[in-house]
Amino acid sequence: MSPWKRRRQDDRADLLCREFVEDCGSFLGGRLVETLEARKASVPTWAWTNQLAHGSMEELRLTSLEERGRRGDEYWEWREGRSYLATLMLSSARSFGPLLALQQEAALIPLELTLAAQAVPGICTPTDWVAQVEAVLRLHRDTLRAMNLDVDPNTQNGERQ
Repeated sequence: MSPWKRRRQDDRADLLCREFVEDCGSFLGGRLVETLEARKASVPTWAWTNQLAHGSMEELRLTSLEERGRRGDEYWEWREGRSYLATLMLSSARSFGPLLALQQEAALIPLELTLAAQAVPGICTPTDWVAQVEAVLRLHRDTLRAMNLDVDPNTQNGERQ
């Protein structure tokens, strides 16, 4: 093999490794959709769950506000759904306070991984995706309620009753 061809293969492997590391960081940081869009790659359905599953309270707050203003791009309905769900999560966080991470770990990360593992996406529209995420969030809320954790928005930080 010529040294030039070997060099190109090494450069390609380095690029793929850097891209993989960037994707891992974006996935764990809740920024996968934005990373894929910046790369002009298609965004799989499951990826819209990523920010909800990994984003901080502040990132969710920004998403709930800013996504509504981006009408017109190819993903605006997905953004609108993600904005709605971020708003729903923030409302829930007012009830549960520090339990946002629990909501993400117990409900949203498993959903995200389940959706990502599907060979053929079972969800085809933003409306279907929003309905599925809402159902998972509702089930999680009901589970917390059954554990006797307060879900009243007037209660401080979701303390036990």
